[in-house]
Amino acid sequence: MDCLSRAPRHQSIPLPYETFPFNLRPSLACETTTLSIPLDLPTLYCPNLSADEFSRPATIPQTNILRIVHPCLSGGAILVRPYAAGSNVVTVGDVLHAIHAYLATPISPTHIPANRRADVISYYQSQSRSPSTSSLKRTHLLEGGTIFAGLTMNISQSNQILGTIDELQSRTWILVTREEQSRHTQYPAYQQGPTAAQLSASRSHQQPYPVDEMGYRLSETGETLNAARFYPTPPFSGGGW
Repeated sequence: MDCLSRAPRHQSIPLPYETFPFNLRPSLACETTTLSIPLDLPTLYCPNLSADEFSRPATIPQTNILRIVHPCLSGGAILVRPYAAGSNVVTVGDVLHAIHAYLATPISPTHIPANRRADVISYYQSQSRSPSTSSLKRTHLLEGGTIFAGLTMNISQSNQILGTIDELQSRTWILVTREEQSRHTQYPAYQQGPTAAQLSASRSHQQPYPVDEMGYRLSETGETLNAARFYPTPPFSGGGW
């Protein structure tokens, strides 16, 4: 028996997952977005999102999958994949559609964490004015914070929400939402956005003509826009419960 065969065997140590920096499109990033999208409507409604921006890649470099989490949606994550046939690039529209469709999915009270069940059901019943929970949806887990306020990346926080570390951690963003009547209250609470006064001051310096979410002037005829700004949402088919 030679020396090599007598050498002690050591356990292999798994290397950390390789992460690659993905930059989010400004129209989706919490720090730069001007979108204010209600996520609790039956149809995805994007008041100031142009059709051109809707079809743009969601990240640089481009990716064929990304993941979205939210502290109030514990137990599930939104996996976003290209919806268009033959496409290998996740677009801005894919992200918004996936979020909207995921939140519109019906759930039962057993899907709600026990420590939040009473509060969520109480909120739902106050909105529906009915003791029944037959129309309960994931959007009710947000307890009123249903306005899209962008996405932010915090790998440590998202890993904590998911309870795991995996190869998608560099393509995982946290959904930030706010209440409809309050621009000061954002969820997650640690994500601080501009105040109403700051937004007002910023808008006071803008040109009087309408602009889209990227700051480009819109044509008078609206040729570059989806005139209705309604985008039919395909059924959610990603990850989750």
